[in-house]
Amino acid sequence: MAATALVTRIAGLQASAALVSTVAAVAAALVSTIAAVAAALVSTIAAVAAALVSTIAAVAAALVSTIA
Repeated sequence: MAATALVTRIAGLQASAALVSTVAAVAAALVSTIAAVAAALVSTIAAVAAALVSTIAAVAAALVSTIA
């Protein structure tokens, strides 16, 4: 009886360890995905900001040229 209980307990611990391992892998993948999305978002925002500054500079130059 004690041997059966011990085997059952070991099997339960192995299942718990597998679950912890799976949760850790999912968490790592989620963090990696969030980091990649954040990096892409920052890159996109930087590109849009650069294009906006360039457009504003061109409009300002055209306006100054028109006024002059």
